[in-house]
Amino acid sequence: MVKAAVALVILGVLFIPLEKLVPVRRDQKVLRSGVRTDVLHFIVTGTLGTIALIALAIVIVLPLQALAPSGIADAVHSQPPWLQLLEAVLIADVCGYWAHRAHHTVPALWKLHRVHHSSEQMDWLAAAHLHPLDSATTRVVAVIPLALLGFSKETFGATLVLLQLHAIFQHANARVTFGRFGSLVSSPHFHHWHHSGEADARDRNFAGLFPWLDRLFGTEYRSAAWPSRYGIDEPMPAGYLGQLRSPWTRRIRPA
Repeated sequence: MVKAAVALVILGVLFIPLEKLVPVRRDQKVLRSGVRTDVLHFIVTGTLGTIALIALAIVIVLPLQALAPSGIADAVHSQPPWLQLLEAVLIADVCGYWAHRAHHTVPALWKLHRVHHSSEQMDWLAAAHLHPLDSATTRVVAVIPLALLGFSKETFGATLVLLQLHAIFQHANARVTFGRFGSLVSSPHFHHWHHSGEADARDRNFAGLFPWLDRLFGTEYRSAAWPSRYGIDEPMPAGYLGQLRSPWTRRIRPA
């Protein structure tokens, strides 16, 4: 948890100035409502998610890695490191797309994922607003193919770090679109629409890094504007422990 706290400070130093320089919402404060809960998500959920991922890796990924055909693994390792990383990121993002889409369509998975979508204010810290089982199941699905193909631990680590940093960036309260390159690499503008509370944009823009995956699979949503609101219509506890329990507690719908 100490490492998570240090990472929190470093990322804050990087992203808070960016959000102040080119904000989507100028009136949104750094110490916004829910920020204490999101700090707990970053530190505690981040740690729990890592533990859950390691446990799933021991049970699933390592045995699969042992089954990786030696010929394929040798071919992967013979490539330049930059090419291995590019391939790994592409594979992980394709798998991550379908894992993310499943978390929106499978009711049991949505109960976990709705914690993330309950954020009504978007900034870099909202990226950590996750149920630990949501984080772990999504990541393990993304890396299973990498294990089967025999990618190295170094490539695993670099892929996860790169995708995680990008995930934090695209949640930022930063008016960034990437212009014509926005169709190649996802921006905060693209991902903010995934979190929109507006009906037309729901269940769209699932891709992590490559938005053209949504175009390919028919789930892309584009608009020159930015969302007017974020969040879900379902009630969600404001406190951290309540959000962790929410997938297994009976929901009381507002009258």
